[in-house]
Amino acid sequence: MRLGVMATGAVLGAAVAGPAAAQQQLQMPVLSGERVLRFGASAEVYYDTNVSRGSDLLASQRGLQPEDTVFQPRVTATVSQPLGTQMVYLNGFAGYDFHRNNSRLDRANVQVGGGYTARVGICQPSLMGSYSGRQSDLEDADSNTVTNLIQSYGTAAGLRCGRPIGPGVQVMVGREMVKNSTSGRTASDHDSEFLNLALSYSNPTLGQASIAWGYGSNEYPNRIIPGRPVGDGFITSNYTLSYQRQLGQKITLGGSIGRTMVKREFAIAGAPLKFSTTSYAASLDYRMSERIGLRASGARSVKPSNRPGKIYDVSTHLEGAVRYALGTRYDIEVGHAWTETNSNADTAPGTRPVITNSRNNLTFGSVQYAQSDRISWEFTVQRDRRNTNLPQFNYSSTRVGLRTTVTF
Repeated sequence: MRLGVMATGAVLGAAVAGPAAAQQQLQMPVLSGERVLRFGASAEVYYDTNVSRGSDLLASQRGLQPEDTVFQPRVTATVSQPLGTQMVYLNGFAGYDFHRNNSRLDRANVQVGGGYTARVGICQPSLMGSYSGRQSDLEDADSNTVTNLIQSYGTAAGLRCGRPIGPGVQVMVGREMVKNSTSGRTASDHDSEFLNLALSYSNPTLGQASIAWGYGSNEYPNRIIPGRPVGDGFITSNYTLSYQRQLGQKITLGGSIGRTMVKREFAIAGAPLKFSTTSYAASLDYRMSERIGLRASGARSVKPSNRPGKIYDVSTHLEGAVRYALGTRYDIEVGHAWTETNSNADTAPGTRPVITNSRNNLTFGSVQYAQSDRISWEFTVQRDRRNTNLPQFNYSSTRVGLRTTVTF
Protein backbone atom coordinates (compact mmCIF):
# COMPACT_ATOMS: atom_id res chain seq x y z
CA MET A 1 0.00 0.00 0.00
CA ARG A 2 1.24 3.45 -0.83
CA LEU A 3 1.65 6.12 1.80
CA GLY A 4 0.28 9.48 0.74
CA VAL A 5 -1.21 12.67 2.10
CA MET A 6 -4.84 13.04 3.10
CA ALA A 7 -7.39 12.29 0.43
CA THR A 8 -8.63 15.85 0.45
CA GLY A 9 -5.15 17.05 -0.38
CA ALA A 10 -2.76 19.63 0.96
CA VAL A 11 -5.45 22.27 1.36
CA LEU A 12 -7.36 20.33 3.99
CA GLY A 13 -4.04 19.57 5.63
CA ALA A 14 -3.40 23.28 5.90
CA ALA A 15 -6.92 23.90 7.08
CA VAL A 16 -6.71 21.57 10.05
CA ALA A 17 -3.10 22.36 10.87
CA GLY A 18 -2.72 23.56 14.43
CA PRO A 19 0.29 25.06 16.16
CA ALA A 20 2.32 21.90 16.57
CA ALA A 21 5.19 21.72 14.10
CA ALA A 22 5.23 17.92 14.40
CA GLN A 23 2.04 17.79 12.35
CA GLN A 24 4.16 18.12 9.22
CA GLN A 25 5.15 14.50 9.90
CA LEU A 26 1.81 13.45 11.45
CA GLN A 27 -0.52 13.76 8.47
CA MET A 28 -3.01 10.95 8.05
CA PRO A 29 -1.98 8.38 5.42
CA VAL A 30 -3.99 7.10 2.48
CA LEU A 31 -4.71 3.40 1.93
CA SER A 32 -4.01 1.94 -1.50
CA GLY A 33 -3.41 -1.59 -2.73
CA GLU A 34 0.35 -1.50 -3.03
CA ARG A 35 3.29 -2.72 -0.96
CA VAL A 36 6.27 -0.37 -0.96
CA LEU A 37 9.86 -1.15 0.03
CA ARG A 38 12.07 1.70 -1.11
CA PHE A 39 15.52 2.38 0.31
CA GLY A 40 18.18 4.86 -0.68
CA ALA A 41 21.39 6.63 0.19
CA SER A 42 22.67 10.10 -0.55
CA ALA A 43 25.81 12.12 0.00
CA GLU A 44 26.02 15.90 -0.24
CA VAL A 45 28.99 18.21 0.11
CA TYR A 46 28.54 21.96 0.14
CA TYR A 47 30.59 25.08 0.78
CA ASP A 48 28.98 27.90 2.82
CA THR A 49 30.51 31.35 3.23
CA ASN A 50 28.72 31.91 6.57
CA VAL A 51 27.63 28.89 8.59
CA SER A 52 27.58 31.03 11.76
CA ARG A 53 24.41 32.80 10.57
CA GLY A 54 25.46 36.16 11.97
CA SER A 55 28.01 38.95 11.77
CA ASP A 56 31.76 38.37 11.89
CA LEU A 57 31.76 39.66 15.48
CA LEU A 58 29.05 37.19 16.46
CA ALA A 59 30.97 34.34 14.80
CA SER A 60 34.03 35.29 16.84
CA GLN A 61 31.98 35.39 20.05
CA ARG A 62 30.61 31.95 19.22
CA GLY A 63 34.08 30.60 18.45
CA LEU A 64 33.17 29.72 14.88
CA GLN A 65 34.82 30.21 11.51
CA PRO A 66 32.23 31.73 9.13
CA GLU A 67 33.38 29.75 6.07
CA ASP A 68 33.02 25.98 6.13
CA THR A 69 32.65 22.86 4.01
CA VAL A 70 29.98 20.41 5.16
CA PHE A 71 29.58 16.73 4.26
CA GLN A 72 26.16 15.09 4.79
CA PRO A 73 25.77 11.33 4.17
CA ARG A 74 22.26 9.89 4.66
CA VAL A 75 20.24 6.72 4.32
CA THR A 76 16.51 6.84 3.57
CA ALA A 77 13.58 4.44 3.78
CA THR A 78 9.95 4.42 2.64
CA VAL A 79 8.06 1.30 3.73
CA SER A 80 4.36 0.44 3.74
CA GLN A 81 3.06 -3.05 4.40
CA PRO A 82 -0.60 -3.97 3.76
CA LEU A 83 -2.30 -6.34 6.19
CA GLY A 84 -5.65 -6.96 4.56
CA THR A 85 -7.62 -3.74 5.10
CA GLN A 86 -4.91 -2.46 7.43
CA MET A 87 -1.47 -0.98 6.87
CA VAL A 88 1.69 -0.21 8.83
CA TYR A 89 4.18 2.24 7.43
CA LEU A 90 7.52 3.93 8.14
CA ASN A 91 9.48 6.62 6.33
CA GLY A 92 12.38 8.91 7.08
CA PHE A 93 16.13 9.35 6.99
CA ALA A 94 19.19 9.11 9.22
CA GLY A 95 22.54 10.75 8.62
CA TYR A 96 25.38 12.78 10.04
CA ASP A 97 26.65 16.30 9.38
CA PHE A 98 30.44 16.73 9.28
CA HIS A 99 32.02 20.22 9.31
CA ARG A 100 35.59 20.73 8.13
CA ASN A 101 36.31 23.94 10.10
CA ASN A 102 33.69 23.83 12.87
CA SER A 103 33.65 20.31 14.27
CA ARG A 104 31.62 21.58 17.25
CA LEU A 105 28.62 21.56 14.91
CA ASP A 106 29.05 17.88 13.93
CA ARG A 107 25.94 15.93 14.87
CA ALA A 108 23.56 13.20 13.80
CA ASN A 109 20.52 14.30 11.78
CA VAL A 110 17.49 12.01 12.04
CA GLN A 111 13.87 12.34 11.01
CA VAL A 112 11.41 9.44 11.00
CA GLY A 113 7.66 8.98 11.02
CA GLY A 114 5.35 5.99 10.93
CA GLY A 115 2.15 4.49 12.15
CA TYR A 116 -0.85 2.27 11.63
CA THR A 117 -4.06 2.77 9.68
CA ALA A 118 -7.06 0.67 8.70
CA ARG A 119 -10.32 0.72 6.77
CA VAL A 120 -13.50 0.22 8.83
CA GLY A 121 -16.56 0.72 6.65
CA ILE A 122 -16.35 4.26 5.25
CA CYS A 123 -13.98 5.34 8.03
CA GLN A 124 -10.23 5.21 8.44
CA PRO A 125 -8.73 5.34 11.96
CA SER A 126 -5.00 6.04 12.21
CA LEU A 127 -2.24 6.16 14.81
CA MET A 128 0.89 8.18 14.02
CA GLY A 129 4.26 8.91 15.58
CA SER A 130 7.34 10.93 14.66
CA TYR A 131 10.82 11.76 15.91
CA SER A 132 13.49 14.21 14.78
CA GLY A 133 16.88 15.12 16.20
CA ARG A 134 19.50 17.53 14.84
CA GLN A 135 21.84 20.41 15.63
CA SER A 136 19.62 23.45 16.14
CA ASP A 137 19.73 26.17 13.50
CA LEU A 138 22.07 28.97 14.54
CA GLU A 139 19.49 31.44 13.25
CA ASP A 140 17.35 30.42 16.23
CA ALA A 141 20.15 31.03 18.77
CA ASP A 142 19.82 34.64 19.96
CA SER A 143 22.50 34.06 22.59
CA ASN A 144 26.07 32.83 22.20
CA THR A 145 24.94 29.22 22.49
CA VAL A 146 26.32 27.11 19.63
CA THR A 147 26.11 23.36 20.24
CA ASN A 148 22.59 22.22 20.97
CA LEU A 149 20.68 19.05 20.11
CA ILE A 150 17.03 19.83 19.47
CA GLN A 151 14.70 16.83 19.55
CA SER A 152 11.01 16.57 18.73
CA TYR A 153 8.68 13.72 19.73
CA GLY A 154 5.21 13.61 18.20
CA THR A 155 2.19 11.32 18.58
CA ALA A 156 -1.31 11.63 17.11
CA ALA A 157 -4.54 9.76 16.50
CA GLY A 158 -7.03 10.54 13.78
CA LEU A 159 -10.29 9.41 12.22
CA ARG A 160 -11.47 10.24 8.71
CA CYS A 161 -14.90 9.21 7.40
CA GLY A 162 -16.40 9.71 3.97
CA ARG A 163 -16.38 8.52 0.38
CA PRO A 164 -14.23 9.82 -2.51
CA ILE A 165 -17.21 11.84 -3.73
CA GLY A 166 -19.46 13.68 -1.31
CA PRO A 167 -19.22 14.92 2.28
CA GLY A 168 -16.54 13.87 4.73
CA VAL A 169 -15.41 14.52 8.29
CA GLN A 170 -12.04 14.34 9.97
CA VAL A 171 -10.84 14.65 13.57
CA MET A 172 -7.25 14.56 14.75
CA VAL A 173 -5.68 14.93 18.20
CA GLY A 174 -1.97 14.94 18.99
CA ARG A 175 0.93 16.00 21.16
CA GLU A 176 4.47 17.22 20.45
CA MET A 177 7.37 17.61 22.88
CA VAL A 178 10.44 19.67 21.92
CA LYS A 179 13.60 19.29 24.02
CA ASN A 180 16.96 21.11 23.92
CA SER A 181 20.16 19.57 25.25
CA THR A 182 22.02 22.75 26.27
CA SER A 183 21.17 24.24 29.66
CA GLY A 184 20.99 27.73 28.17
CA ARG A 185 18.27 26.59 25.77
CA THR A 186 16.06 24.45 28.03
CA ALA A 187 13.83 27.46 28.70
CA SER A 188 12.68 27.00 25.09
CA ASP A 189 11.53 23.40 25.70
CA HIS A 190 7.82 23.21 25.03
CA ASP A 191 4.91 20.79 25.02
CA SER A 192 2.15 21.31 22.46
CA GLU A 193 -1.23 19.60 22.29
CA PHE A 194 -3.69 20.08 19.44
CA LEU A 195 -7.21 19.15 18.38
CA ASN A 196 -8.44 19.61 14.79
CA LEU A 197 -11.92 19.12 13.33
CA ALA A 198 -12.82 19.45 9.63
CA LEU A 199 -15.89 19.03 7.44
CA SER A 200 -15.23 18.61 3.72
CA TYR A 201 -16.97 18.06 0.39
CA SER A 202 -15.31 16.50 -2.67
CA ASN A 203 -16.50 16.51 -6.28
CA PRO A 204 -14.47 15.65 -9.41
CA THR A 205 -15.86 18.67 -11.27
CA LEU A 206 -16.15 21.27 -8.51
CA GLY A 207 -13.04 20.35 -6.52
CA GLN A 208 -12.61 19.95 -2.78
CA ALA A 209 -13.75 22.38 -0.10
CA SER A 210 -13.57 22.26 3.68
CA ILE A 211 -14.25 24.20 6.84
CA ALA A 212 -12.09 23.50 9.88
CA TRP A 213 -11.52 24.44 13.50
CA GLY A 214 -8.31 23.91 15.44
CA TYR A 215 -7.26 24.34 19.07
CA GLY A 216 -3.73 24.25 20.48
CA SER A 217 -2.18 24.48 23.93
CA ASN A 218 1.53 25.28 24.22
CA GLU A 219 3.44 25.16 27.51
CA TYR A 220 7.04 26.14 28.33
CA PRO A 221 7.57 24.28 31.65
CA ASN A 222 11.15 25.51 32.18
CA ARG A 223 10.41 29.20 31.58
CA ILE A 224 9.47 30.11 35.12
CA ILE A 225 7.93 33.55 35.64
CA PRO A 226 8.70 35.19 39.02
CA GLY A 227 5.68 34.95 41.28
CA ARG A 228 4.08 32.15 39.23
CA PRO A 229 4.21 28.46 40.21
CA VAL A 230 4.19 27.24 36.61
CA GLY A 231 5.97 28.04 33.35
CA ASP A 232 4.88 30.30 30.52
CA GLY A 233 2.59 29.36 27.63
CA PHE A 234 -0.18 30.30 25.24
CA ILE A 235 -3.25 28.81 23.55
CA THR A 236 -4.51 29.23 20.00
CA SER A 237 -7.78 28.64 18.21
CA ASN A 238 -8.39 29.04 14.50
CA TYR A 239 -11.18 28.81 11.95
CA THR A 240 -10.29 28.07 8.34
CA LEU A 241 -11.98 27.80 4.94
CA SER A 242 -10.08 25.98 2.19
CA TYR A 243 -10.49 24.92 -1.41
CA GLN A 244 -8.52 22.84 -3.91
CA ARG A 245 -9.10 22.09 -7.58
CA GLN A 246 -7.41 20.55 -10.60
CA LEU A 247 -7.99 22.64 -13.73
CA GLY A 248 -7.43 20.39 -16.70
CA GLN A 249 -4.06 18.69 -16.98
CA LYS A 250 -1.95 21.79 -16.44
CA ILE A 251 -3.10 23.69 -13.35
CA THR A 252 -3.47 22.63 -9.72
CA LEU A 253 -4.45 25.33 -7.26
CA GLY A 254 -5.47 25.45 -3.66
CA GLY A 255 -5.82 27.86 -0.82
CA SER A 256 -7.06 28.36 2.70
CA ILE A 257 -7.79 31.45 4.76
CA GLY A 258 -8.80 31.83 8.35
CA ARG A 259 -8.48 33.68 11.60
CA THR A 260 -6.17 32.65 14.43
CA MET A 261 -6.70 33.83 18.01
CA VAL A 262 -3.75 33.76 20.42
CA LYS A 263 -4.07 34.10 24.21
CA ARG A 264 -0.96 34.26 26.38
CA GLU A 265 -0.82 33.05 29.97
CA PHE A 266 1.48 35.92 30.95
CA ALA A 267 2.66 39.17 29.37
CA ILE A 268 5.03 41.92 30.45
CA ALA A 269 3.59 45.31 31.34
CA GLY A 270 2.12 47.03 28.30
CA ALA A 271 1.95 43.86 26.15
CA PRO A 272 -1.49 42.46 25.25
CA LEU A 273 -2.46 39.09 26.66
CA LYS A 274 -4.34 38.16 23.49
CA PHE A 275 -4.52 39.10 19.85
CA SER A 276 -5.88 37.75 16.54
CA THR A 277 -4.31 37.57 13.10
CA THR A 278 -5.20 36.34 9.63
CA SER A 279 -3.68 32.99 8.65
CA TYR A 280 -3.55 31.55 5.16
CA ALA A 281 -1.94 29.03 2.85
CA ALA A 282 -2.01 29.00 -0.96
CA SER A 283 -0.30 27.06 -3.72
CA LEU A 284 -0.29 27.04 -7.52
CA ASP A 285 1.35 24.54 -9.88
CA TYR A 286 1.18 25.37 -13.57
CA ARG A 287 2.59 23.07 -16.22
CA MET A 288 3.00 25.43 -19.16
CA SER A 289 4.36 22.72 -21.45
CA GLU A 290 6.11 19.39 -21.29
CA ARG A 291 9.32 21.25 -20.51
CA ILE A 292 8.33 24.29 -18.44
CA GLY A 293 6.61 24.34 -15.06
CA LEU A 294 5.83 27.10 -12.57
CA ARG A 295 5.08 26.83 -8.87
CA ALA A 296 4.16 29.47 -6.30
CA SER A 297 3.13 29.26 -2.66
CA GLY A 298 2.49 31.43 0.35
CA ALA A 299 1.61 30.85 4.00
CA ARG A 300 1.12 32.74 7.24
CA SER A 301 0.85 30.98 10.60
CA VAL A 302 1.42 31.22 14.34
CA LYS A 303 3.67 28.57 15.86
CA PRO A 304 5.61 27.91 19.08
CA SER A 305 9.06 29.49 19.13
CA ASN A 306 12.30 27.71 19.93
CA ARG A 307 14.16 31.01 20.25
CA PRO A 308 15.33 32.18 23.70
CA GLY A 309 13.04 34.67 25.42
CA LYS A 310 10.05 34.13 23.13
CA ILE A 311 7.02 31.85 23.10
CA TYR A 312 5.51 32.30 19.64
CA ASP A 313 6.46 33.32 16.08
CA VAL A 314 4.11 34.80 13.49
CA SER A 315 5.70 33.64 10.24
CA THR A 316 4.90 34.70 6.67
CA HIS A 317 6.52 32.82 3.77
CA LEU A 318 6.28 33.45 0.01
CA GLU A 319 8.05 31.37 -2.63
CA GLY A 320 8.11 30.97 -6.40
CA ALA A 321 10.16 28.92 -8.85
CA VAL A 322 10.45 28.03 -12.53
CA ARG A 323 11.48 24.56 -13.68
CA TYR A 324 12.76 23.63 -17.13
CA ALA A 325 13.31 20.10 -18.44
CA LEU A 326 16.36 20.02 -20.67
CA GLY A 327 15.80 16.75 -22.49
CA THR A 328 14.87 13.61 -20.54
CA ARG A 329 17.76 13.63 -18.06
CA TYR A 330 18.33 17.26 -17.02
CA ASP A 331 16.07 19.55 -14.96
CA ILE A 332 16.90 23.18 -14.19
CA GLU A 333 15.14 25.19 -11.48
CA VAL A 334 15.53 28.80 -10.28
CA GLY A 335 13.48 30.56 -7.64
CA HIS A 336 13.23 32.97 -4.76
CA ALA A 337 11.79 32.74 -1.24
CA TRP A 338 10.93 35.51 1.24
CA THR A 339 10.23 34.93 4.92
CA GLU A 340 9.29 37.39 7.66
CA THR A 341 9.06 36.33 11.31
CA ASN A 342 7.65 38.49 14.11
CA SER A 343 7.87 37.32 17.70
CA ASN A 344 6.73 38.43 21.13
CA ALA A 345 9.20 40.38 23.27
CA ASP A 346 11.18 38.78 26.10
CA THR A 347 8.97 37.28 28.81
CA ALA A 348 11.77 36.39 31.25
CA PRO A 349 13.50 39.29 33.07
CA GLY A 350 17.30 39.30 32.97
CA THR A 351 17.78 37.60 29.61
CA ARG A 352 19.72 39.12 26.73
CA PRO A 353 18.06 41.18 23.97
CA VAL A 354 16.16 38.94 21.58
CA ILE A 355 15.22 39.08 17.92
CA THR A 356 11.60 40.15 17.52
CA ASN A 357 11.64 40.77 13.76
CA SER A 358 13.62 39.13 10.97
CA ARG A 359 13.42 39.01 7.18
CA ASN A 360 15.13 36.44 4.97
CA ASN A 361 15.57 36.62 1.19
CA LEU A 362 16.76 33.38 -0.38
CA THR A 363 17.58 33.09 -4.10
CA PHE A 364 18.26 29.54 -5.25
CA GLY A 365 18.96 27.43 -8.31
CA SER A 366 19.69 23.80 -9.14
CA VAL A 367 20.57 21.48 -11.99
CA GLN A 368 19.49 17.85 -11.67
CA TYR A 369 20.87 15.02 -13.77
CA ALA A 370 19.20 11.58 -13.86
CA GLN A 371 22.06 9.22 -14.65
CA SER A 372 19.72 6.23 -14.51
CA ASP A 373 16.50 5.11 -12.85
CA ARG A 374 18.45 4.61 -9.61
CA ILE A 375 21.23 7.21 -9.65
CA SER A 376 20.86 10.99 -9.82
CA TRP A 377 23.04 14.07 -9.26
CA GLU A 378 22.12 17.60 -8.23
CA PHE A 379 24.18 20.79 -8.28
CA THR A 380 22.76 23.58 -6.08
CA VAL A 381 23.58 27.22 -5.42
CA GLN A 382 21.82 29.71 -3.16
CA ARG A 383 22.24 33.22 -1.80
CA ASP A 384 20.70 34.00 1.61
CA ARG A 385 20.32 37.47 3.16
CA ARG A 386 18.87 38.21 6.60
CA ASN A 387 17.97 41.48 8.36
CA THR A 388 16.79 41.67 11.98
CA ASN A 389 16.11 44.23 14.69
CA LEU A 390 19.53 43.31 16.19
CA PRO A 391 22.36 44.12 13.72
CA GLN A 392 24.73 41.46 15.12
CA PHE A 393 22.36 38.80 13.81
CA ASN A 394 22.21 40.19 10.26
CA TYR A 395 24.11 38.13 7.71
CA SER A 396 24.53 37.13 4.10
CA SER A 397 25.80 33.81 2.83
CA THR A 398 26.45 31.96 -0.41
CA ARG A 399 26.19 28.18 -0.57
CA VAL A 400 27.28 25.86 -3.39
CA GLY A 401 26.74 22.11 -3.18
CA LEU A 402 26.70 18.78 -5.01
CA ARG A 403 24.50 15.81 -4.05
CA THR A 404 24.29 12.27 -5.38
CA THR A 405 21.38 9.95 -4.63
CA VAL A 406 21.00 6.21 -5.09
CA THR A 407 17.70 4.35 -4.67
CA PHE A 408 17.18 0.60 -4.27
